[in-house]
Amino acid sequence: MCLKTSKSSQYNLRPGLTAQLRFEPLKSKTNWIFLIGLSYSANDFHGYFENDLNGFGVIDTMNLSEKYSILRVPLSVQYEFGSKKVQPFLSLGFTPSLYLGAEYAAFNHINEVNVPERGRIKKFQFGFSGGLGIKYNMKTSKYLFLKAHYEYRIPSVNQDHVYDWIRHKTMIVNFGYAFSL
Repeated sequence: MCLKTSKSSQYNLRPGLTAQLRFEPLKSKTNWIFLIGLSYSANDFHGYFENDLNGFGVIDTMNLSEKYSILRVPLSVQYEFGSKKVQPFLSLGFTPSLYLGAEYAAFNHINEVNVPERGRIKKFQFGFSGGLGIKYNMKTSKYLFLKAHYEYRIPSVNQDHVYDWIRHKTMIVNFGYAFSL
């Protein structure tokens, strides 16, 4: 998590749960795949962020705290190289996200005192992602995969509150087993 004008950021390593449906409408003619998924994780961020949100070159320090669960619906296209036992792939995607049970606080940290700042977390965010991975084909319609992708999320609307300037930059690593229904 970081603020748009901040060089400081906060890291949070959390496990999540993901399920995906894979559609191969043109599999016989191309290696393009469409994926739709559902992903859940719980997150917790706390920290001080230097920033220039007022745009006047004056550096302020914000004390921000977020604790929330997030439900993501990743929509992506994936290109698989070749058709051998081991297949590398690339993916691009769009991810609408919904915050659940968000707890948050924002303070402008002035002279060692936290002054409350107005703002609220938007329950809906959208993000964009790109990634790469490798797929190990086991038997007909069964495989293991390892995928790493980077996701950049922003709030859906901006009312010039401090939480409207938060940017989530997420590195997601998935390891899984896939089978045909």
